Amino acid sequence: MSQKNEELCLNIENLPNYFQRMIEQVHIKTGAAAEIILPTLLSVMSMSCQDRFDIEPINGRKYPLSLYHLVMARSGCRKSTVYKLLTKAISEFEQQLEQDFYIERDAYERSLVLWNVKFSALNKGYKKALNQGINADKALFDLEKCLSQKPVEPVKKRLIINDSTSEGLAKELGDGYPVLSLMSDEAGELFESSLLRKTPLLNSLWCAEGKSVSRASRDNYVIKDCRFSLLLMVQPALFDSFMG
Repeated sequence: MSQKNEELCLNIENLPNYFQRMIEQVHIKTGAAAEIILPTLLSVMSMSCQDRFDIEPINGRKYPLSLYHLVMARSGCRKSTVYKLLTKAISEFEQQLEQDFYIERDAYERSLVLWNVKFSALNKGYKKALNQGINADKALFDLEKCLSQKPVEPVKKRLIINDSTSEGLAKELGDGYPVLSLMSDEAGELFESSLLRKTPLLNSLWCAEGKSVSRASRDNYVIKDCRFSLLLMVQPALFDSFMG
């Protein structure tokens, strides 16, 4: 595969056997070069387990499995074909997660209605007990128990997003599910956004560092124990324009 193009220099024989076999199978299905297949494959593997494992190459120093990859390939190099093939199972799993979320949300909304009725009654009962000085401790106990049983709103899990701004990404990780991957087989527009020009945020996310975000006239939120990976596929001319 690689030897046919002087621009490609990946020697897959140096990779573990299972990687060689996977790359060969994807190449058979897509005709794409190993240099496109390998980083895409690694990105998909990383995002699939980044919320479950960390690595500890040095005793006492843990690092996330999250990876950042940039793939530059001209039009017609089958990068979109490779991307769609390797992310197909993830897209199907995301659809199932979305269906599960709507079921959980409906159950939450029903439970919240019932909880509000119970809370209202116990709250009134506690106020009455305080005013009358009768069974106030029992009324308080029942009210606190009710408060501890308030239904928890489900969080919608999104595994992959294809576009975002720096502010939008920070808010999603801070307010929503703190595990996410930004992946795009047509990432040209991202190089025109604020995201890639504000590298401190990306550096913090890659290291899984906590970050407190405060915006004027907006909600404050904290990014904590997050996992974030990045796969951007772009044509060389667009990347050169970004760097220039």
